[in-house]
Amino acid sequence: MPAELLKINSSQPEQKLVSYAAERIRQGQVLGMPTDTFYGLAADPVNLRAALRVPSAPIPVAIIREIGFPITATSANLLGASECMTAECVRDQMGDRISIIVNGGPTERDQPTTIVDLSGDPTQWQIIREGAIPAEEISQILWH
Repeated sequence: MPAELLKINSSQPEQKLVSYAAERIRQGQVLGMPTDTFYGLAADPVNLRAALRVPSAPIPVAIIREIGFPITATSANLLGASECMTAECVRDQMGDRISIIVNGGPTERDQPTTIVDLSGDPTQWQIIREGAIPAEEISQILWH
């Protein structure tokens, strides 16, 4: 069965719909929703199958406030598939793997988040994925 699409206003998320989405996360369900870049997957961070993210996009922020703790989030696309900019893309790729997708309209960015590995020696940092922030800017920040 395909995921439920829950339409939420991306600039002023409706409280009743935010509460509904937050309750689904509290129940341990995985939620697809727009983030600062593309659509992502969100879950309860105390769920042992989840990692952690605090985005700045209005819908995730509203859901985080409603839940009262950070959520996990990762890109809502299958390995090797393109990033999703719409809820329909998430539904097409994820199928019945998730139960609900917040439809906040198309995402505003067309580049993914830049991922930097800072886990080792500070002089040995590396770009895992170059995205919206170019490597040159990161280098300037890390070395100045």
